[in-house]
Amino acid sequence: MTNSGPDQPAVPPVSGAKIRLAGKVVTLGGIIFGLSIVLFLIHDLVSERAQRRAGVVREIAAKWGAAQALTGPLLVLPYRDTVKLPPDKDGKVQEQVVTRLLHVLPEALTVAAAMRDSIRHIGIYEAVVYDADMTIRGSIAPPDLARIGIEPGDINWQDAYLAIGMTDLRGIRGKLALTLAGTALPLEPGARSRYSRTGMHEPLSGARALFGPGAAGSGRGSGGDAGGARTPVDFALDFTISGTGGLRIAPVGRKTEVEITSTWPHPQFTGGYLPTSREISADGFSARWLVNHVGRNYPQYWYGASDTNRNLEQAIHASRFGVTLYTPVDLYHKTERTVKYGTLFILLIFGTLFILELGLPLRISVVEYGLSGAALALFYLMVLSLAEVIGFGLAYGAASLIATVMVTAYLARTLGSRLLLLLVGGVQLGVYGYLYVVLQLADLALLAGTAGLVVTLAILMAVSRKIDWNRLDFISSTRGGSGNGGRPRDQGPKPAPSPAQAQAARSARGLDGGVLGQAAGSPAGPGGTPDASGKDQP
Repeated sequence: MTNSGPDQPAVPPVSGAKIRLAGKVVTLGGIIFGLSIVLFLIHDLVSERAQRRAGVVREIAAKWGAAQALTGPLLVLPYRDTVKLPPDKDGKVQEQVVTRLLHVLPEALTVAAAMRDSIRHIGIYEAVVYDADMTIRGSIAPPDLARIGIEPGDINWQDAYLAIGMTDLRGIRGKLALTLAGTALPLEPGARSRYSRTGMHEPLSGARALFGPGAAGSGRGSGGDAGGARTPVDFALDFTISGTGGLRIAPVGRKTEVEITSTWPHPQFTGGYLPTSREISADGFSARWLVNHVGRNYPQYWYGASDTNRNLEQAIHASRFGVTLYTPVDLYHKTERTVKYGTLFILLIFGTLFILELGLPLRISVVEYGLSGAALALFYLMVLSLAEVIGFGLAYGAASLIATVMVTAYLARTLGSRLLLLLVGGVQLGVYGYLYVVLQLADLALLAGTAGLVVTLAILMAVSRKIDWNRLDFISSTRGGSGNGGRPRDQGPKPAPSPAQAQAARSARGLDGGVLGQAAGSPAGPGGTPDASGKDQP
């Protein structure tokens, strides 16, 4: 150390407390990084369990019935079409007769679905399923063949049929009752339409009498010429269908009206159209749709080249609408959101302990920080494992209490004060409680989370203003001890020695005066008395 002149104060030696402080900050950063890796692994575990649950839902759907989508009924008329082929080697143009399908959509379609929800379990996993009583009414008008450009003689009336598209036929319960023009018709499996790959159909041996030339109201015997009235043929279909998750309807009618009711209080309206009116309460919901044919992206007749048009199939799929019975925020989604806050909450708890070290005469070892952080990380695993058995709310409360008791009980000897224990435990429970409130919010979760962070940062800024960051020598050897890593709980800060005590100690060590005394001890105050820091004490 450079000696000062007689008229200049001595320069104090660089304290090792700041070096130890910096080392501790770096060590705490390493602990937090390691705990972040643990949280990442827990997040992966949450995703894995969610995938397992999704697999169970698919298994239930395979046995009960998948999410259902209804298309139809449609009138399908096979007809002959002449296609010109490329010229052969002799330049002759060849023609080929092919069979195509004319799809005639309903003039009016009314669907009423009364859904009864229930919960099905496999092990600890569950899925929302339903039974829906379907009541379908509508009418199909004879096609205007003259406008379409198809000759009545080219239609194979004997092979005509009605097609009804349905996603999963395994969900059909009870008896199907289809009535066309007052006549009951049995339905056969298979939709026989590329636009409805699964479903049902019914051959119409009397289709010519209902929809062909000479049919009642079909025009002047030409299959519906311009100027001839085309009287629609009424149909009715009643059945019960089971499904998992949701139900959707394709608006294939020139005018489509749909009403869906259910006892499930959490509907999610999906598809190409939102309901025109809806009522939602704790006892269930009801919703109504009204769709006009000009609001969809496909025509009233499908024929010719459009019969193989992939875009038409996509347009039908995109136009379906309906409802999904869903859980607003399921336990895996809630747990995943909880884990995302893990690192932040560990920082808050560690920050609280660290500020206590700065402002109070106590010392918390890095081992205590590490084990306390492990308890904080274990909280998220407890939430996941308990939520699968007792539900998210109870699991979250139990895990919060367990984690808080573990941390405060472990730090009780170090903190040594009931007030400090209540402070640390209160901060931890407060953080958990606020997070639980945020998790219950759907649309306002981001706003509530941001507001909490702003308030927390403001509190930390206000508390840290009282700390002299230029004199962080709180980790001093004079405050060392054994057992709790700091001073004994029943002792106050060690007082500075009196001048007589300091002089006696220096004389006993043979360091009174001389060059050795100046090199071994701290700079002396006036009259050779050591300064109040006591740096020259053993």
